[in-house]
Amino acid sequence: MSAFAAGTAREEITPPPGIDLSGFAGRPGPNTGCRDSLYASALYLSDGSTGALILTLDLIGLTPLDDSRLRS
Repeated sequence: MSAFAAGTAREEITPPPGIDLSGFAGRPGPNTGCRDSLYASALYLSDGSTGALILTLDLIGLTPLDDSRLRS
């Protein structure tokens, strides 16, 4: 009989002031502060032999390098 396992995690990923953000083309210059924090959240489920990870990111997109790192 396999043991079921589950886990969750949440990490703030809000960039610091001074970073250019996607989705704000009408605003000149980089961000100057934070109204709403950005997060990465994960849910891991396993039946003892097979595991699955669901990852959500408060982002518009990832670079190919970021995508590769997450997949590995």
